[in-house]
Amino acid sequence: MRMIFYHPCPIQENGTSADTIRPYKMLSAFKKIGIEVYEVTGYAKERKEKIQNVKKQVQKGVKFDFTYGENTNLPLPLNEKSHYPTHPLMDYMFFRWLKDQQIPFGLFYRDIYWRFPEFRKKRPIHKWAIPLPFHYLDIEILRKMATRLFLPSQKMSEFLPGNWDPSKFVPLPPGCEEGTYRKSRQQGQTLRFFYVGGVTPPNYDLSPMLQYFSKTEQDVCLTICCREKEWNKVQSAKVYRDYSLDRIAICHKSGDSLKPFWEKADLFLALWGDISYHDFAMPFKIFEAVGYGMPIITTLGTAAGEFVAENGFGWVIEPRSDALSELVQMLKQNPELIEKKREAILAKRPYHTWEARARQVIEALCRKVAEL
Repeated sequence: MRMIFYHPCPIQENGTSADTIRPYKMLSAFKKIGIEVYEVTGYAKERKEKIQNVKKQVQKGVKFDFTYGENTNLPLPLNEKSHYPTHPLMDYMFFRWLKDQQIPFGLFYRDIYWRFPEFRKKRPIHKWAIPLPFHYLDIEILRKMATRLFLPSQKMSEFLPGNWDPSKFVPLPPGCEEGTYRKSRQQGQTLRFFYVGGVTPPNYDLSPMLQYFSKTEQDVCLTICCREKEWNKVQSAKVYRDYSLDRIAICHKSGDSLKPFWEKADLFLALWGDISYHDFAMPFKIFEAVGYGMPIITTLGTAAGEFVAENGFGWVIEPRSDALSELVQMLKQNPELIEKKREAILAKRPYHTWEARARQVIEALCRKVAEL
């Protein structure tokens, strides 16, 4: 099979955030399963040249089976370094050409935070007001031109503006890589929790976790890994001033340097404060935990919680310190429960790799997966 891979920025092999890691992983996954890939990636000038090359290939008789794209958190025309729309219609015209050529086209729509008023608070007006009409334009173009719109979760479709055909929506959460995992633990050993991700409310309010671990027993511990800049910001603003952090380890690592932390931990903890954003968001690190065979404790009523519950990958609880305390006490007394969850993850992990995600794209766009 032959495909076009679209992304409005350069592909980064060693990205440190989900919006840079995911495009690279998906591109690599298509190649690993044997797809011949033509890239339409990079900034606008580079994409323009690649689009012209693709069109020349089609004129010569080259057949493309499908096109898959990854967007960023910015509207498509604003992805230049300057964020100035130097080629405002180029991508939209390319999508129109794909439709005219009857080449199935699906794009992963990463986020819809811009629809939530709480994200505008404490942000300069130009940071959200200028991109806003471009976000709506992206949505309208995709509604008309895309064969499928891939989303982090099906729930996210409820927040998209416009009159969509529901059959266009396909959930495509992050994938994982199969990593090493911690061996069985014994009763009486310190129970090690690990969290990696955002720490800034309202999106990532860690209060339920910090409230418990700031006053917990000696035989449990928590390590939080986050960006140093974010942590300094919440510290200077005294966001978590009500909680003692003396017994919580804070680190600022990314990429391969996180591996020792994953391998030492028993459980991945993602217990956020209640916010509607998590109704549909599917955090990247949830799937990294799956890759390491690590049971997950996360928040009831969220898309991540539904995923964990449906697959039997951990425990889903209310975002309260007393709910966490009750669960921890049960796990300390019954460590075999952790091992059972780990076994469930390892059994299903092959269905959640990046290669599995690539095959899901092909099935959604082409209905061809048997030979891959």
